[in-house]
Amino acid sequence: MMRKLLIGVVLLVLAAALAVNGQSDAANKGIEHYQAGNYAEAIVVLRQALETDKNDRTAWRYLGAAYQKTGNPQRALEYFKESLVDFKQPYGDSNNKNIKVVVLMVEFAADGKIGFIVPVITQPDGLTEKAIERAKTMKFRPQKVNGKHQITVRPVSYSFERY
Repeated sequence: MMRKLLIGVVLLVLAAALAVNGQSDAANKGIEHYQAGNYAEAIVVLRQALETDKNDRTAWRYLGAAYQKTGNPQRALEYFKESLVDFKQPYGDSNNKNIKVVVLMVEFAADGKIGFIVPVITQPDGLTEKAIERAKTMKFRPQKVNGKHQITVRPVSYSFERY
């Protein structure tokens, strides 16, 4: 019994590691360029990676982030939306018309501060602004890889129920 549990835990950890590191070598290299602040090079490498695997949502996210950092917010938004393609249905078309969802792309900096915040799916009546204000106050511990804090870019969603 204990052996089966141990095998199950090992398989679960392995699956989690593959989910985190499931990007191609090219995508990982592009993310490394982003981490180092080489945004123009990150764009080149991530675009090449996406020619090979258009389903790499992490590569789409970091490509959008690199465009955001190089002052091209329109293109960044395009790539951020592409990174959410698998989630459009639950985020955008709620069956409950009283629930409104805002999705932000957020950069979690290596120093423990929030970097950029880009609204990807917005809502009217000040809900997007409320979500941004909440995101600005998030507390987190930066991700560590090989003992070094990393910049991460992740979608964050806020649900609002209207009465």
